[in-house]
Amino acid sequence: MSRMILEKQASSLTEENLYMAQKAMGLNFELMGIYPYPLDNGEQYSIDPWPIILCEEDWVVIREGIEQRVKGWRKFLKDLYFEKTIFKNKVIPFEPFFSSQRYRRECVNLNPAGEEYCYFFSCELAKEENGNWIVLHDELEIPQNIMLAEEIRKGLKETLPELFNGVEPLGCLDYPEKILEALSQVLPEDNEGLVALVTEKAEDWEAALLARRMGIPLFLSTDLVVLEGKLYAKTLGGLEPIAILLRRTADSRLDPIANRCSIDQGIAGLFWCLRKGNLKLVNAAGCGIVSDPLLQSYGSKIISFYLKERPLLNSLPTYPASDPDAFSLFLDSPADYILKDREAKVEPQGINQWVDWAKAKKIPQRVLSSLVVQKRLSFKKFPSFYGSSLSYKPFSFVFYGVVKENRSELLPIVLGKGCQENEKRLLLKDVWLYQEKLSRASELTLYSLPYSENRISILSRVAESMYWLGRYLTRALQLHHIILSFWSYEDKALLENSEVLSFFLKELADYFSARAFKSSYPKDHLSLFFQFFMGSKGEDSVINCISRCFENGAKIRDSIPPEVWISLSSLYYKLQKQSFENKSLDYAQLLAEFSLDSAKLLSAIDEHLLRNEQWKFFQVGRFYEKARFSILLSRFCLKLIEKKDSQGYNFLALLEKILKLSSALYAYRSLYHYPFSAHKAIALFLFDEQFSRSVSFCLDQVETMLKFIERFPSMSAKPLSIIRYLNAKLKRWSEELKATSPSGVTNTDPVFVYKPWIEQIEKELFEFHLLLTDYYFTHQSAIQTSKVSSP
Repeated sequence: MSRMILEKQASSLTEENLYMAQKAMGLNFELMGIYPYPLDNGEQYSIDPWPIILCEEDWVVIREGIEQRVKGWRKFLKDLYFEKTIFKNKVIPFEPFFSSQRYRRECVNLNPAGEEYCYFFSCELAKEENGNWIVLHDELEIPQNIMLAEEIRKGLKETLPELFNGVEPLGCLDYPEKILEALSQVLPEDNEGLVALVTEKAEDWEAALLARRMGIPLFLSTDLVVLEGKLYAKTLGGLEPIAILLRRTADSRLDPIANRCSIDQGIAGLFWCLRKGNLKLVNAAGCGIVSDPLLQSYGSKIISFYLKERPLLNSLPTYPASDPDAFSLFLDSPADYILKDREAKVEPQGINQWVDWAKAKKIPQRVLSSLVVQKRLSFKKFPSFYGSSLSYKPFSFVFYGVVKENRSELLPIVLGKGCQENEKRLLLKDVWLYQEKLSRASELTLYSLPYSENRISILSRVAESMYWLGRYLTRALQLHHIILSFWSYEDKALLENSEVLSFFLKELADYFSARAFKSSYPKDHLSLFFQFFMGSKGEDSVINCISRCFENGAKIRDSIPPEVWISLSSLYYKLQKQSFENKSLDYAQLLAEFSLDSAKLLSAIDEHLLRNEQWKFFQVGRFYEKARFSILLSRFCLKLIEKKDSQGYNFLALLEKILKLSSALYAYRSLYHYPFSAHKAIALFLFDEQFSRSVSFCLDQVETMLKFIERFPSMSAKPLSIIRYLNAKLKRWSEELKATSPSGVTNTDPVFVYKPWIEQIEKELFEFHLLLTDYYFTHQSAIQTSKVSSP
């Protein structure tokens, strides 16, 4: 019935509807940074908006077959690293697996968490043309794309809501909650330590989404350290113990000591924690061998041996290439067999080269041992939309499940993948299931589990990225304001005066690393726009600063709320597109659009500034950059005084321009009135606490943002102390200035008054930046202030 309803609704869709939906979902995924296989290099992909319906009969066969298969793998892993009875009984040969790089000798006799190797898994199947289901790949080490099916379903509901009228496929939106349920059975009895997630790449969007949904912290390997056989997270508040670690790190890169991988990969001493029983790793180390295609071909024998049952699903026929008979099958019938790398590390080009060697009988034996020969099968084709037309293409199905209470459970979460050979782009699509409603997942988070605090202090890499995100965003806005100030300047006299303009732009060039303006100045507004908005590589420009904002945001995806990330990525991609199409730019429109987009980004950020302490470092960077710019404008005014052209037109024009650059013209008029005075402008930039860009106001805000560190005795208070000292010094100077003259103008030469003040402020502000870097943006303080008790 549901199939008939869907076919009726789908028949009303035009190819244009499907094309627009495909394009909209692709754009949304690009903005969100969503792509398949985030731990690998990623693939070019497209979303197929035409869903596949999986009938209940197929679902029952698949569910029973996969649950049986996972149960067999779990028993095999325990036997593999302990008794090895399956090899002693000569059910399967031992040599290909003990010599495999996926076999981990460091896991021998290592008890996994809760005596369970696997807590969540994936299995890829395809339907043959004869109607039989066949297993293409089992994944117990690091199941990937586990959130992709959910994102595709959400995208379909937004772009093609008419498909869901009158039909309700089983939900695929609760996988993180199901994983939490599975983990609840291995929580430590003493309620000490965190549940955390570790990933190999900071840009892993899937790990960020999982951590956010599960309410657990996300770490990189560099955020963790082993001391006295226990695993700790290095935070600004000290070391936080970790009890359960969900990993998105390969077996071969878990521990550089045990795995002999690079020192910058993995967590040194992790296996020490596992041996002592102080850490539970999920999924357990050693699961990676299940991904070996040669081992998977023995799946039926493994099930028969351990479960004493008839296998419900067959594996893809696979043979070792080192077997002369098997390899001759490939050489004699290359159309019926394919050559594949067991470790999945070799690109197809390398495989083709080996094939050429094989035909010439020059392929070495060591290469043959790393290859397998697989039979080429014909799979059932399903309706597919790609580009602008409907067609039929073969698809495989990736199923996901969990293991809880010693039982495998396949969930109604299915991802469709195009499996046609020589396809340039990977096709992904939604798969719908219909049957009686399964029990809904309980709203379970770690806050509701019998557990201690799961929130942790801020990570140094998160604080650093937040800080630079605030600085670069503020710098981009300053550059944008400079362009607008020149753009809106109707009197062309300033641009025509080379001496004045060269003086003005030379100072800006030093501040913004604009090398082009150090030797020459722009002849018109257009060249100034290209320098400050477009920029060159390595220079500060609006586009380059937003690119750095995007890079810093990508490093801390789990800390960036979705609405903030969408605003930032949409602004980034729009500017990147404009940088390649600069021949047809409407400059006024581009500046106006940037104003609107940056305002949206700031609005999205402002909603989260008070909710999380890590955003305080964003504010610190933001006000630090504003203070630096106000110091720069103070130096401008000071140099104008030194030129002793206090009554000339050039002086007044430049002073007005300086005030416009800081949005201070209104503040100047309301606080000081006319006539213009460089002395009063310096006082405005340095001391006026009512002006939101003055150094005094900005440092007050920085002090307010950093007060939270007083709650953490282990955090150094030196950065906060120097800010308080600098604030007190500014207030004292301001009082001295007012005492000297009620109008704020001294009778002595202002150069001798302001110059040493400006130099001291600039020097001590830079010292504050260095202290932030030394104490908050490295792991040194966290390690030195360990919570580990002395032996």
